[in-house]
Amino acid sequence: MLWLRLRSLFRSAALDRELDDEMRFHLEHQIAMEIAAGKSAEEARTAALAGFGGVTRIKEECRETRGFGWFERVRQDARYAWRAARREPGFAAVAILTLAMGVGLNAAMFTIVRSVLLRPLPYDDPDRLMMIYSTGHMGPMKWTDGTFSDADIYGLRTSAAFTTIAAYHSMVSTLTGAGDAADIRRIAITPNLLPLLGRTAALGRGFVEDDAAARVVLISDALWTTRFGRDTSIVGRALTLDGVAYTVVGVMPPSFVFPPAASAVHAPAVWTPLPLDPAYRRNAMQRVIGRLAPGVSREAAEGSLKGLAHDRARDATSSRAGVRVEDVMVVGFKEAIVGSVRQL
Repeated sequence: MLWLRLRSLFRSAALDRELDDEMRFHLEHQIAMEIAAGKSAEEARTAALAGFGGVTRIKEECRETRGFGWFERVRQDARYAWRAARREPGFAAVAILTLAMGVGLNAAMFTIVRSVLLRPLPYDDPDRLMMIYSTGHMGPMKWTDGTFSDADIYGLRTSAAFTTIAAYHSMVSTLTGAGDAADIRRIAITPNLLPLLGRTAALGRGFVEDDAAARVVLISDALWTTRFGRDTSIVGRALTLDGVAYTVVGVMPPSFVFPPAASAVHAPAVWTPLPLDPAYRRNAMQRVIGRLAPGVSREAAEGSLKGLAHDRARDATSSRAGVRVEDVMVVGFKEAIVGSVRQL
């Protein structure tokens, strides 16, 4: 029986011919019996077909029994789809691209949801971590997840509602001197970001305040593995980003990904220090994260920053035409990540 099923996968045409021959033999035999009973040839054929109960139905039942019915149906659907694609290649390309984008987007969403909702964030006391956003508008465009200037961040740090406030921003840099040149995701962070998250390097050290203006770099475990073969002498060696040499001071543990990424492809590969100038108010491009002080709620922390919002609104409006900063908003770090997925 198994051999017959396997034959049906690769020799279905030959088996169909054998089935036709067998059905013809039985039908002719039944017709002969009806004629012998005194019926005419036409009456005998009609009676024989009625006795069979439908030749087509019997053939389908035999095919279902001898083979893998689901496989046959899939193969037929695939043939039909291929013929349709050849007739209308443009439509087929759009359909395939749409399907691929849908699958990719859902995979990315599940990756983030799994890492954020189904597993705890790999940071100390993550429920006390807050993202701080500016809100406002530039002409007709409104925003609720705005960034801050260097001077803004110094103002935010005066709030007693947070034990620590750190900043970061993302960029793409070209890595050279470690195999083929490659574009990688680089995150510039203030030196206090790792202590805020409760994380440190697995090899070497993290950043210290004196590193703020230094050309030093932390690398991810993935980059250490793929580019340097997990060589423990990596600390102290030079790594070139955008044509500038940086000294590797540490390797982060495999579990460390900041900010969280939708996939390994989008995960940060390196972190460099982010220097802040308290007098610099232009180019507000820093994202801000803070840790709530003990006993302080999110709402109370947001209220403590209202004064800064008004000061920043005055400064931003006077320095950038068309820009109006209206408020400051505090959002839980986990909620901020999930919210970014919902926007997809």
